[in-house]
Amino acid sequence: MDHKERMDVAEKIVKKVLEKYGNKILVGGLCGSTARDEDLPHSDIEMLFITKEGSRIEGNDFLFKDIQVAVAFTDLKDAEKMLSDVDHYWAMRIARFFCIKKMCGDGRVLERFHDAVRAIPDGKFTRELKEDIPPLADLLNKIRNARLEKDQPSAIDYARSLLYHINLCLGLLNRRHFTRNYYKNFIEAFGFKKLPKDYEKLVKRLWISQDPDEIARLSEGLAGNYLALLEENKISIKTYNSVDEVGL
Repeated sequence: MDHKERMDVAEKIVKKVLEKYGNKILVGGLCGSTARDEDLPHSDIEMLFITKEGSRIEGNDFLFKDIQVAVAFTDLKDAEKMLSDVDHYWAMRIARFFCIKKMCGDGRVLERFHDAVRAIPDGKFTRELKEDIPPLADLLNKIRNARLEKDQPSAIDYARSLLYHINLCLGLLNRRHFTRNYYKNFIEAFGFKKLPKDYEKLVKRLWISQDPDEIARLSEGLAGNYLALLEENKISIKTYNSVDEVGL
């Protein structure tokens, strides 16, 4: 399927949606690679419609000529809540709201999403970044254990998890979202203002490394540089050496 065919499918879906739910639709259109004119022959078709508050419309995922088509509906109030609820996956979760290629409705609705993000207090991001430090330490320790056991598959798997974990955290630190998936996330992050020392170099090397010893060394360097960046931004947590000190 080429881009023109995808656009034709999208236009027909918009027409069907408006015929059935017209008065409930505020704005809608394409998301993802098709919206960016970057779709390839096997790319899926993603569509998102923002509905009036109180509207509850079930989405639909289906196959069209062996291509997945995902049609989603989100209530405006729910969308704004998703934008303002900061969790570890925030930078990925909110992306679709900023990547809509409008095909129907009022584009001014999309401006409300930018306002919602600008209104998020810095404290929400700081709190989440602090909560994400222990899982980071756990991933690093899993990599160290895999090195001790000479467990190459586990070392590679945990290293990828570490990379994704840090990259998502950098989205929080920079208050930026990602528009692409998988490794292209990192390419986007390389352009962020706040980055750990040698971030691009360490990511590229760790991504392809197959040696558990090297993976552990690179992971320790990357994690150390990331934690140093957090400290530069006055974000850190206490490490306890006595259970008696822990408040439960």
